[in-house]
Amino acid sequence: LKELNYRPNMPVEAEELANPSKVKQLVDEKNMIAFSFYNQEDNYKVVDIIISYNLNFDSAYKNAIIKKVDSFNIYIASIDDVIKMKQETGREQDKSDIEMLLRVKQLSVNENG
Repeated sequence: LKELNYRPNMPVEAEELANPSKVKQLVDEKNMIAFSFYNQEDNYKVVDIIISYNLNFDSAYKNAIIKKVDSFNIYIASIDDVIKMKQETGREQDKSDIEMLLRVKQLSVNENG
């Protein structure tokens, strides 16, 4: 991500995500479920790395949307799985996200029949 000009959205080095005790601290103290990176040139472009979730990994993996970028497959959580994850947090900030995700889902259904 660094090579693509993405930087962490908080004052934590990306390499710290490889440290389980640091991740646990972020989850416990900040109630964090995702670690965000923003693009320094286009700050509306954001990549979230999920660090805490209550989803079944096998199910979420099966439901993932796969996008190919160059020679890499990027696995993106399905809208339904993201909604479920956000519903389980009970956080105020996730309520508006859920509303927007439901709108996106409805638009997708309308476009695809």
